[in-house]
Amino acid sequence: MLFTGCPSCKKPLHLVNVVKERKYGLASIFYIKCECGEVTSVATGRRQNDEKNGQGSFHINTKLGVALVHAGIGEAAISRIFATLNIPCITPKSLKKQERKAGSAIEKIANESCDNALAQEAEKSSNGLVLSYDAGWQKRGSGRDYSSLSGHGSMFGLETKKLVGFSVKNKSCRKCDIAFRKGEIASPHDCRKNWDGSSKAMEPAMAVDILNNIKEKGHQVRTIVMDDDATTIAKIRREVDESIHKSSDRNHTVKNFTNTLYTVQKDKKLHKVLSSKTINHIKKCFCYALASNKDSPSTLRDNLLAIPHHLYGDHQKCSETWCRYLQRPDKYIPKNLPYGKYLSDKELFTELNQIFTQYSEIADKLSTLESTQRNENFNQMVAHKNPKNRCYSTSESTSVRVAAAVCQQNMGEQYVLQANEELGLSPGRETQIYVERRQKKRQREESEMQSRAFKRKRAERKGTKYSKADIMEMREGVTYQPGINLAGFPTASVETIPPPPPAVIQIPLPSDDYTRVYFDLETTGLGVADIVQIAAVHNEMQFSTYVKPDIPISASASASKVIGLTFDGTIMFKYGSPVACLSLEQALRNFQSWLHSLKNPILFAHDCRKFDSLVFCRAMQKVPTVDVKRSF
Repeated sequence: MLFTGCPSCKKPLHLVNVVKERKYGLASIFYIKCECGEVTSVATGRRQNDEKNGQGSFHINTKLGVALVHAGIGEAAISRIFATLNIPCITPKSLKKQERKAGSAIEKIANESCDNALAQEAEKSSNGLVLSYDAGWQKRGSGRDYSSLSGHGSMFGLETKKLVGFSVKNKSCRKCDIAFRKGEIASPHDCRKNWDGSSKAMEPAMAVDILNNIKEKGHQVRTIVMDDDATTIAKIRREVDESIHKSSDRNHTVKNFTNTLYTVQKDKKLHKVLSSKTINHIKKCFCYALASNKDSPSTLRDNLLAIPHHLYGDHQKCSETWCRYLQRPDKYIPKNLPYGKYLSDKELFTELNQIFTQYSEIADKLSTLESTQRNENFNQMVAHKNPKNRCYSTSESTSVRVAAAVCQQNMGEQYVLQANEELGLSPGRETQIYVERRQKKRQREESEMQSRAFKRKRAERKGTKYSKADIMEMREGVTYQPGINLAGFPTASVETIPPPPPAVIQIPLPSDDYTRVYFDLETTGLGVADIVQIAAVHNEMQFSTYVKPDIPISASASASKVIGLTFDGTIMFKYGSPVACLSLEQALRNFQSWLHSLKNPILFAHDCRKFDSLVFCRAMQKVPTVDVKRSF
């Protein structure tokens, strides 16, 4: 209208001549006065002609409804964003209206995508469908309290890896509840309340709904893959088809196996010999046995029974297909076990042998395990669009957001363009660019995640992260534990963890002559420990002195286990014989004098940055009068 000009005189219109503005959400209508005196209305965007008066919603407002569902936010969040940007906020009523309009299109697209995926799965499955099933809830369960107002279930085809069916259960409707409290009849609305039972019972019920829907479409389901946490299969066989076979989920089976090992670790006698590193290696052996013996129950049974003996160095029951010792006996070292040595504790062997014997007895079941990982990923996607810290369960919003997750799972973010098209909206150039960029990224990531190099690098990063956390927790001691102050923990003996030392600055070695000095420290333990011995060497020159600590020497410290040092508070003993020890200040002064006899000494140590340098610097902070020349 600005370009066409005034309808009367055809002169161009200018925004500086706006005399009035009427706001409609994110859109507006400007009333511009022309030089001829005519006032012309100019809209800032297109409108839909779907209302009775022919003047429907502006496109931008309807797209906002799609955006809310796609981004996983609600009226409160979008209002905060607009208020911060100084953009006029759309009213909650109008916003809900646009969300409902967008929701109808999204749900239609979700159902169509499931039908297409189901047809593709049926084409690739010659002897009945094999589907994986899992459920999720809007509210997190605590292990004792399951009171979510809504839940969703999903089924994926194992051939196409696409979602072929979903269901949503809701226990409450806000409008119905308000009308009931007022003693009135609820006005006509899109009521989504369809469940009166407990939240736990939603999972079996949703599975039955999905399977009945698939059955009505003429497809036969042969196997359902799910976890062992519910009685879903019993309800399926009773109400759908008694011939449906159940296969357990591999991830839940491995998780239960690992939890069993950690339960054994809680035994005080076995706590030290069954470390987290050992558990991870045992878990790895168990997972490899499952993966390499699919549909071979007898071989799987033999491999499971051989694993405890393999961990203890007995390879008579091992198979050359998986045992590295049988493949290369002259070079094999159990590097994944503590200190690269076989396990030796007899009580632990009895426990492990009993665990693996129990699992070998269900080898028939373990040999047919499948995965529900895609269902778990879908639950995460639903949690992004339907956050657990927000309540969308009392309206149709939860069902719409689950449908949006279904669309994104099967189609990627391409569904946003299709939703706009379904609503009669132009996709928009920027929306198309964004969707294309996201689709390319999704395809690239899916391809990379299937490569062995990516999986190996991911395992290395995970191992490094956990290893670093274990080391830091061991050094720091007990810093956090549920109910620690109520359990009689000696809080008086807890020392405040000192602030972290300044970051180590790496500099190149000096170009001029310098003297390499190799040193080592023995301490009372890990974490905040005291020095008990300083030793250094340069060629034939040696330095060694024992230091009197302020705290006892831990029985697990290398100073006690390897060197045999003990301290009774006054006298230090080495293998039971008393040895002379100096105060920390005198020991550092002697070390300083020894270093001064060398030309440009630079100290080197094994694991210097992570331990020796930190302990040494902390000791020098205690004795600021001693200036020991050092470089790390």
